[in-house]
Amino acid sequence: MLSAQAVSRLSAPQRDMLLKHIDVPVDVVAADSHVVTVRRSLLNLGLLRPHPTGSVRPRHTVLTPDGRDAVCKILAGYADALVHAGLLEQENPLNALQALAQLKADGFSHTKPAKSPNLKNSTKPLSSDSDIGL
Repeated sequence: MLSAQAVSRLSAPQRDMLLKHIDVPVDVVAADSHVVTVRRSLLNLGLLRPHPTGSVRPRHTVLTPDGRDAVCKILAGYADALVHAGLLEQENPLNALQALAQLKADGFSHTKPAKSPNLKNSTKPLSSDSDIGL
């Protein structure tokens, strides 16, 4: 089982691929070498497995139990971002989706502490990841 910290270190393409596997097996397509690399890394991490099991050339990949756990942690992070932005309080869900898109465009991440422009010239950071439980 990956820790929340390890899940937060997954790349955006890795997270996206895991989310595509939520309900269905995903076809193995070897046309794009980047997708092949992402899939291989998730297989090596034990988050995906070939389907059908035991096949010489599997046609699909599916989530492992650890992969499902990682997906839960990813979705929990997205929910935290919605709460942090106050989007669950809005009456119109479309506004919430637009605001979430704006957060994404602004580079908001629940997994990385915000950088302060005042720390640029500082020699000692005010806090570290270990100070805030990450």
